[in-house]
Amino acid sequence: MILIFLAILIIFLTWKFLKTNKNSKSACIVVLGDIGRSPRMNYHCLSLHKLGYSITIIGYKESELMNELISPRIRILALSPYPKWLQIGADLVQYGIKTIFLSIDLIIRLIQINHVPKFVLVQNPPSIPTLIFVYMYCRLFNSKFVIDWHNYGHTILALKNGNQNLLVKICKKIEIFFGQRSDLNFCVTKAMCQDLGNHGIKAKVFYDKPHECFRRVDKRQKDLFIEKLVEKKMVKKINWDCCAYLVSSSSWTQDEDFQILIEALKIYDNCDNSKLAKIVLFLTGKGPLKNFYELEFKKANFKNIQVNFVWLDPGDYPLLLGSCDLGICLHKSSSDLDLPMKVVDMFGAQLPVCAYSFSCISELVKENENGLLFKNAQELSEKLKFLLADFNTNSELDKMRKNLENYPHWDDEWKTKVENELESF
Repeated sequence: MILIFLAILIIFLTWKFLKTNKNSKSACIVVLGDIGRSPRMNYHCLSLHKLGYSITIIGYKESELMNELISPRIRILALSPYPKWLQIGADLVQYGIKTIFLSIDLIIRLIQINHVPKFVLVQNPPSIPTLIFVYMYCRLFNSKFVIDWHNYGHTILALKNGNQNLLVKICKKIEIFFGQRSDLNFCVTKAMCQDLGNHGIKAKVFYDKPHECFRRVDKRQKDLFIEKLVEKKMVKKINWDCCAYLVSSSSWTQDEDFQILIEALKIYDNCDNSKLAKIVLFLTGKGPLKNFYELEFKKANFKNIQVNFVWLDPGDYPLLLGSCDLGICLHKSSSDLDLPMKVVDMFGAQLPVCAYSFSCISELVKENENGLLFKNAQELSEKLKFLLADFNTNSELDKMRKNLENYPHWDDEWKTKVENELESF
C-alpha cells in the first residue's frame, strides 16, 4: 500500500513538474494549522511579499486573515477540514487515519502550486506528515527545504501520551531525520538552537517580534475601543471608575493551566485591601479547553473582577493589547525551549507581562524590567497586588512600559536575521 501510494505521488509530481515553470521570486509557506492563528508565518509571508515574491500559503483557513494577506501575489491553498465521520476508533487507529487523510490533502495542495518555488518554508510542529512530504517535494523539484522550528512536535504529543509512547518516539526520529537534511533551519530561542545542535541540526536563532500594528493607544482610542466592545455586547458595561485592564490570549490547550490564574484571582478578590484596583479581565482565543475554563471562571463568582471572553477580528486584537495595563501569560513550554508569541505581541503594544516561569522564558521576559515571573497561584496573586495596589499612583507598570518603548518590531529583525539567508539561495 505504501509503495503504491509513493508511486502515485511520484507520477503526479513528475507530471506537475513537466507543466510547471520555476520562478526565482516565488516561495511556498506550509502551515499544518490555522493560517489566521499563525502570526509568525503570516509575517514571513508579508516580508517576502515586500521583496517582490509571489507566495503560496498552504494551511487551514479557519480564522479571518490579516488584510495585508489579500494580494494578487499571495495565493492561499486551503487544506480540507478533517471530516467528523472519520473520527472513529482507538487513538492509534485514529492517528493513522488522520495522518493518511492529511498526507493526501497536503500532496494535492503541493500539486496545485503554479510555479515551483525557490524554497518551501515549513512550520514545525506539526511534524507528521508535513516534514516528510514537503522534503520529498523539495528534493524532486530542486527547491530549498527550510524549517522554522517553533517547538517540537514530539514534546507536544508527549503531553498526552508520555515520552515512552511509540508515536512520540517516531515523531522525534522524524524531526531529527528531516531537520538534519534541511537546507536551512530557523528557531525561536538560543536554548532550542543549542538543543538542535545536540542532534546534529544547525539552526539560526530568529526571535519572534511583533508586527508594526502592535502599538500603545492613547486614552481616547482606548475609550472608543472599549465602548465599541460594550456596544457589540462582547463586554459587559464597566461601572468602576478606577480599574485595571488585564488581558490573556490563549489557544486553550494543555500547555496553559488557567487554574493558576483562577486561584490567583480568588486570593486577590478576597484580599481585605481597599487600595487594590478592581480588575477587568479580557480572555481571547479559541481552543479545546475554552468551554471548560469559561465554566470555571463563572463558578468563581468574583466580586471585584469582571471576566470577559472575547473573540476579536485581527484588526481589533492589537487595539485590545494597546488598551490594557497588564498582560498575563500561562504558557508552559512542552519542550522548555520555545517562547510564547503572545508575550511578544504584548511587548509590541508596550504592555508589561506577568508570565509563568520556565527554563528559557528569561530570553524574553526580564524580571522587573518588562515584566514579572511566577510559578504558582500564590506567587501570581502577590505580583498582581504589587502592581495594582494604589493603581493611579503606582509607578511600577509605568517603569516597565517605558522600558518597552523601543522594543524592536518584526521588519527590523527579519531584515537582519532572515532576508539574506533566504535571498542567498
